[in-house]
Parts: sequence; C-alpha cells; structure tokens
Amino acid sequence: MVMIYQRTSARDLEKPGDSPNESIAASRSSFGKPSPRRRTSTSPWKTHAFMFGVLFIATAVCVAHHVFLSALNRRNVEEFTISQTWVRDIGNALAGLTQFLLQISVGVALTQSIWLYIRGNRVTLNNLDVLFSLPSISSMPSSLFKSDVLYVLILAGVIQTLSLVSVFAPNALSVVPASPTGFNLSVPVPLLDRIPAATSTYFLFVDFICPSVDETDECSAQYAYLSPSSGFQRLARAVLDSGSILSWDPPADCGRGCNYEVSYWGPALRCADVPQSSIDVFSSNYTEWINFNASVDPSVDVVDPSYFLEGAYVYNATTSLGSTTIWPPGGGPNAAPIFASTAYADQPFTLDVVYATNGFTIPYAPMVYYNMTGYSCVFHNATYTTSVNYTNGSQTIASRVVEYGAQLGPITYTGDVNGSYLHGSDPEFLSTYAALGIASAIAKYVYGTIGIDNLVLTPSFTSVLSSIFTMHTNFTGIPDVLKGSSTRDNAFSLSLVSTYYNNLGSLLEDACTNLTASLMSDTANLGLYAQIPATVIPDNDVYAYQASRLWLVYGLALLSAFCADLYGVFCISKNGGAMQRTFSSIAASVRSRNLDVLLNEPKGFLPDQAKTVKLRYLAGSHAAGKGAGFTLAHGFKDEDDEEMEMSETIGLTSALLEEFGLVNLAGRCAPLSLRDSDDIGYVTFVLFPRHFTNPLIAAETISHITLFRNYLHYHIKCSKAYMYSRMRHRVAEFQKVLNRAKTEVAAGGAGERKTVTGRTVGR
Repeated sequence: MVMIYQRTSARDLEKPGDSPNESIAASRSSFGKPSPRRRTSTSPWKTHAFMFGVLFIATAVCVAHHVFLSALNRRNVEEFTISQTWVRDIGNALAGLTQFLLQISVGVALTQSIWLYIRGNRVTLNNLDVLFSLPSISSMPSSLFKSDVLYVLILAGVIQTLSLVSVFAPNALSVVPASPTGFNLSVPVPLLDRIPAATSTYFLFVDFICPSVDETDECSAQYAYLSPSSGFQRLARAVLDSGSILSWDPPADCGRGCNYEVSYWGPALRCADVPQSSIDVFSSNYTEWINFNASVDPSVDVVDPSYFLEGAYVYNATTSLGSTTIWPPGGGPNAAPIFASTAYADQPFTLDVVYATNGFTIPYAPMVYYNMTGYSCVFHNATYTTSVNYTNGSQTIASRVVEYGAQLGPITYTGDVNGSYLHGSDPEFLSTYAALGIASAIAKYVYGTIGIDNLVLTPSFTSVLSSIFTMHTNFTGIPDVLKGSSTRDNAFSLSLVSTYYNNLGSLLEDACTNLTASLMSDTANLGLYAQIPATVIPDNDVYAYQASRLWLVYGLALLSAFCADLYGVFCISKNGGAMQRTFSSIAASVRSRNLDVLLNEPKGFLPDQAKTVKLRYLAGSHAAGKGAGFTLAHGFKDEDDEEMEMSETIGLTSALLEEFGLVNLAGRCAPLSLRDSDDIGYVTFVLFPRHFTNPLIAAETISHITLFRNYLHYHIKCSKAYMYSRMRHRVAEFQKVLNRAKTEVAAGGAGERKTVTGRTVGR
C-alpha cells in the first residue's frame, strides 16, 4: 500500500473521498466493523434560540437593575425599607447575573467560531489545547497569531472583558449627602427697632414728674441719655480688637450646612481723607516745658487749618458724640475726667482722626516735623446685606453696604425721656437710640489721644493702641539732618496693626459694618429672630443613581454580546450546523487510530514529534457511514511543501513505530470492483497540474504510468519465479533426506547382511 496525496484549499471543508487523508486514516480491523462516530452538531435553530434567548434575559435583568436603582434614587438611606447592605448586595447580584448570562451567550458564539477555524485550517495538538480551553488563556502558541484565528481570540477577549460588568455596573449607585433644599430658618437678625433701649444705651434717672400733688400714682420717671450701654461697648471692643464679625451658632435645622442672606438697616461710617494742608501742629506750655516741640513739615503749606495736633502728641481723635469733661462739675478732690455725651448737639454724628506717621526720636531735639494723616468720618443710615454660610462646622460671614442713606444725628432734644418710652416698644424711639448706641460705642473706642510721657507713648481715653495702631521701633537710627549726625537713637513710628488695610478710614468703615452685623452674634445675645429663606444641606445621606454610568457599562456589554452572537450565527451557517464543545463531542472527533500514535497517557506529555504534526478536520458523510473527526493532514500548496511534509511524516512514522509498534494503513474508499475483496490491493496516483499542462510531459506521464504497470507485473513474475525455484530446490533437498532414510535389500537372498568391511553375514 502507498499513501494517497491530493490538493485541497485550506479554507474549504473536506468531504469524504476528497481528502488525501483518506489514505493514511486509521484502518479498519479485519476482524470487526467500524464503530460510528457521534455527531458533534445540533439543530441550528435550537442554538439560535438559546443564544439570543440568554441575551434577551440578560437585557431584561439590565432593565430590572435600572428600575431598582431608579426607585432608590434620592431616597434617604436611613429611612429606606431595605438596608444599605442589602441594597449593595442586590445591585452586585444583578450585575453578576448579567455578566454570567452574557458570558454564556457569547460562549456559544465562541464555540461556533472555534469549530469554524478548526474545520478550515490545519492545527496542531497544542493549538487544539489552547482553542478548546478558551476563554481561559494560560499560554498562546505563536502559530495562533494569525488573521484566521483573530475572530476567535476577539470573542475570547470579549468574554474575559465581560467580567468587568460586575465591577463597574454597581458604581452607578452611590451614597452622597442630600442635595441642598430651600427651607425657612429661624435666624438671628439685627433689627434695631426691636432692641430695647436699656440694652443699647444707658439712661440716668433724673426725677419723677407728677400731674398734681395728690395723684402720685400717675407720676412718671424721667431719664437722661448718658452713654452707650456696657453691652454695646464690650461688643464694640470685641469687634475692633478682633477686626472681624463675631460668630454665632448655626440654626437648629441647618443640617450639614446652610447659607442665607439677611437684609437690614443700621448705622454705617463713611470716611474721607483730610488733606495735610488742613492739619496744623501747635505747641502749648506743656510741650514747651517738657521740650517736645513739633511742627508741620515745612514742605506742607497749611492754609486755614481745621484739624489740630499738639506737639507732645502723635494721635488725636474727636467726635461730635461727646467730649472729655470733669465730673463733678466744678472740680473737687474726687473730680475725674469723663466722656460726656453730646448726642443732642446741633451737628451730625461725626468722628475725626489725625495722627503722625513719620519716625520720631525721644526726646525731641530740638524739633520734629510731623508727617500728618487725617480722616473725617460721618455716620449714615445704610442698608446692609449679610451673607452667612455654614460648611463643615465653620462659619463664613460677609457683610456689605448696599445703599447709604441720610446722615445720622443730631437727635432733637425734647427734654428728659419718659420712662414709658424707655421700657416701651415704639419702633422709632428704639431704632434711634440703638443707632446712637452703635455710633457712640465706636466713637468712644476711637476717641482720645496718644501722647509722649516719660519717653513712652501713653494713650488717653482711646483704646486704639495695640489693637488698631502699633509702634515700630528702629534701633538702627534715622538720619539727623538738623544736628548733622548720621543717626539718632530711640527712633520709632506709628502704623496700623492690620496689614490688610492701607489706611485707617477703610478700617473704621469696615469696623462699623462688622459691629452692626455682630448684633446677631452670641456675644450680643439680643434674642431677636426672624424666618429667613435659606439653602439647607440636610444632615442625612441619600442614594444617588447615575443612569448614564449604568447604561454605559450595560450598553457596551449588550452591544458586544449581540455582535458576537451575530458572528456565531454566521459560523453556524458555515459549519453546516451548531457545533458543541462537550467532552463527548471532542472525544468523538479524535476517535481515529492514526491519532493513537500521537497521544500518550492522560498523565503524560505529548511526544516532541507529535507537537509539530498538523491535523485536519473531516466533515464526514452519514450516507457513506463515515464519521466526522480529526485525522492527519497532508495536503500541500506546492511541491516544496509536499517534499517537506513527506520527510516529516516519514521521520515521525519511524520514530513512533519504535515506541508504539506497526500501524497497518489501508485505503478507506476502495474501487467499487474491489469493495468486497480483502485479498486485493490497489495503488492510486495523484497528478499535479504540471503533469498534464504540457503535452510532452503529459505523454511522458502516461508512458510512466503504463511502464509502472509493466514494471510491477515484471517484478511480480520475477518474484513468483524466484519463489518457485526456491520451492523446487527445497523439494529436492527433502527427497535426498528421504532417500537416505530407505532400508537396503540384500543381494544374496533373504537373511544376508553386509558388515562395514563388506563381508556378507548370513543367518
């Protein structure tokens, strides 16, 4: 017998009788019938229904997940019926179920694509190991990195990527703080017309006034305004010392945070710069006595001055709201200077400040020229807006003047104040004296002087030193132009403490704004509240569902699975049926005796020679009783491939015969005339196109085929003649042996025998 070779296309599925593998397939035993192979394909419509049915169920699960998350959206985590743990587990379960169903659907398409590749290509056992283990990939032979297997690898990658569905889909639901909502909050407000007069100002009892001597029950107490209340003065000191609005606790329903705006009216301060030409320095007997003479810088031309500073002083603030006087009037041993209010003067409420900012030396020697700075401030009625924000336990307050109104003051004097007004609720009276208390508290804080006493700065009545102003000492000295020396000792200068402001006027304006807003603070504790619209961040967590996140993941997964299933349908049509990847299907595909020599025990490894052998899948024929399955592939694209494959096959066969024994190869498809004869063999010739394209070569090919028959008959006859001659020789040799074994008859008659020496012995 000889092997049969035949040209086939690598992409065309082989049919029984078309493949050269028919000559080297496992031979049927002469003592039994071949066992039929199990079919590896099922009904296509069942596979289609299963593949797209699973995809439809996965889509339904996605929709159910969307509905579930939509029901959770914006719901309170603590108040929802299902606990947060169960919500998380349900979401993970739905995402995991979707992933599982999609992997099953794509897995069916992967099976069909694997069989399509196998049925159209020659593969090695290593290739089959990898292909049938997909989508799990432990190793990838280099022989699989080609375009034909690309679709199989893509489907395997899709199945692996679908595992990310259960990772990213649950992220569509998150727990976040509740969104801000509109809400009316009860917040403190600085309503001046509701502040009791006793809270904002201090009134001194004067006398009782009675209509008549007999009607003492109707007598009323009379009071006179003296100064801002101690509470307002402490509040002003706290605001000016800190330089900011005093804080207050968040409202009861503020939650995690809230913000609101409060509009109100109150006193505001507007300051203007005083030109240096309007400020003059004068010397008194005191300044001459202590030798602290000062003068305006000669470069400044003072014309009609209206603001003054004494030579021994570096700061002077005055106000129309009061001045320093001796109490009790007329002096005495217990007399002391006090700040006497003049709220009923015939001028608006004002505050004027002048001070020297240049460097000084102590003592003055002989005279110092002042560099003067001054501000003239007037109190106005103003409309305020204050924005309050509470976030992360901290408060942010920003107050600003929306509109300035008329100037404050003076208050028209109508006599002493009746007690009924002092303890009453007249809005005009309360707001007038509340504004007076705020303006007087600021003016009293700023009012006074800072002089030089015993070589140090000494404030008098004022509280601005160390809170608004500070003294900077320059120990390196400053040039002494008057004395001609290079430096003078004990040099100092007066400057603002705050680095945020570059002038005192802006600082005082903001201080008045901050003081008015601080009426809402816990330090003021006025107890005035109003319902204000506010934006509140509730103190609870809610579920936040982002549908775009969910459907981005599910949409990509469903689209990938649908495209994979469409390719699976294409593979089913090319395969002629739906293929399976079960153990029985794979086992039925390798039931070939010529494959037995390639396979080892289950625990063993493949022989090195078997790793390079390529297999070919045969479709089989049910009518001819031929099963489908794998067999050795020996198709060639050209003659060089034929020679290489032939040498590899011979080498492999020789090596395997030593280990596994002789393999009897017989053709499967014998000619019809020899189908029932077991004692007759046949030879098949394979002609390549080059054998008959040229007429000369075609004639030579025909001649060779004819000569082969004659040559074969000649050798058969020679073999027969040789066998006959050998048989005749053996018969002659056997006859000689038989002749030597015959008994000899005596010549002299019966009873005579000869000895070895030839003598005759008779009986």
